[in-house]
Amino acid sequence: MLSKTKIAVIGVGKMGETLSSSLLDAGVVSNDQIIAACRHEERLAYIAEKYGIQTTVENKHAVKEADIVLLCVKPQAVDAVLKDIGPVLNEKQLVISIVASLTTQHI
Repeated sequence: MLSKTKIAVIGVGKMGETLSSSLLDAGVVSNDQIIAACRHEERLAYIAEKYGIQTTVENKHAVKEADIVLLCVKPQAVDAVLKDIGPVLNEKQLVISIVASLTTQHI
């Protein structure tokens, strides 16, 4: 278990939800260790109710306190998301991307 590790899931569509639920189901983290962010408040309400995790429409808010940042957005949204979260990312955070065709150099 990653006790005390905070995970920000940026984009909780199908893949972001799957990663979040898998981490919870496997007991790797507890629901108070995940914060999910996306643009759609309806989606966030569903995620919060189903998994009992914190949610926000503010990517920066999710990333600011996270130890691990999971990028789970669509390729066409990644540049805007990176521009948004860039100022709050730090060298101690681990960024994991599942964005299709996104290189490490681009991040």
